[in-house]
Amino acid sequence: MMAISGFAVILFAALFALASCASSPSVFFRPAEGEGGQPNEAFMIGEILATKSGGGGEEDLPQWLSRAIYGGLQQVEALGVFYGRYVFVARNRGGNFVALSRWAENLTVFHDFPRLAAARIEDRLVSEAELFPDDEYGDFFAKLIRLASNRQYPQAVLEDVYWVKTRVTIEADYYSFPPVQAQELEVYEFFAMLSIDRPSMQEHVRDMMSSAAAATQANRFQRAAINRVQGNFFEGF
Repeated sequence: MMAISGFAVILFAALFALASCASSPSVFFRPAEGEGGQPNEAFMIGEILATKSGGGGEEDLPQWLSRAIYGGLQQVEALGVFYGRYVFVARNRGGNFVALSRWAENLTVFHDFPRLAAARIEDRLVSEAELFPDDEYGDFFAKLIRLASNRQYPQAVLEDVYWVKTRVTIEADYYSFPPVQAQELEVYEFFAMLSIDRPSMQEHVRDMMSSAAAATQANRFQRAAINRVQGNFFEGF
């Protein structure tokens, strides 16, 4: 039997991870921390090779996705068609197009929007905090995220689903044994865009914050932080 080199094993593992991730639970993109601790909401992707529209360039992307990739969610919300609405984007990636298509087909507002809402609410709390969120807000932080994850948002709608095929690079690791060379792989990126009108979302958030605050035993510093974030939550949300 032919022996498999350590490099081949590592490369196979990387390929398997990309090919199989579409069959795992939905992956919702979480923005990385940008300069000054503010969330960077741009959706970084690799070189575009193909798109749902049939083309292979940035010019083929729908306007909402182009803005989400290169500017973030607030750039999408600035489009006239989404005036007065909050926009959320779910993202999944991998090498198995069929599995990713099935993920997109099964995506629903009922099951998937609460997690998107909870992630955005969590990001807002983190951006406001000067300490670790659990220290800043006490139990309020976990209680609010739990409420947001379990709540239903009947006003939310699924607007569009779009995919792109991209080329990504696996970084070299010369300190491993044997060393791993950089490798380029082709993967599919699926994006689903959902939205909800601002008055409805704000009503949901205010109600959940009130419930979480009422159920939280907080010291005076945490109570001050909770009151502050309740007062300015929608600034930059």
